Amino acid sequence: MNFVGAKGKDYTGHETARETLMRTALMLDAGQVFAGRKGTVFAGVGYEYWHNKYGNQPGEGTQVHAPQFQLEWHF
Repeated sequence: MNFVGAKGKDYTGHETARETLMRTALMLDAGQVFAGRKGTVFAGVGYEYWHNKYGNQPGEGTQVHAPQFQLEWHF
């Protein structure tokens, strides 16, 4: 989880807003479960919450509430 305070003025001269970003994930070691290869492939679900994306003031396009499917492959 990240919290970033106001960063001053943006390129248009407007004050930026405080920003919050949270990403979570619950992962299963799928490589071990399905192929007996521990630590190679992980699969799971996650969620992303982003308030005042990129420090923009509240408005359309600045809030994110996104469920996710995640896949991670280690070579």
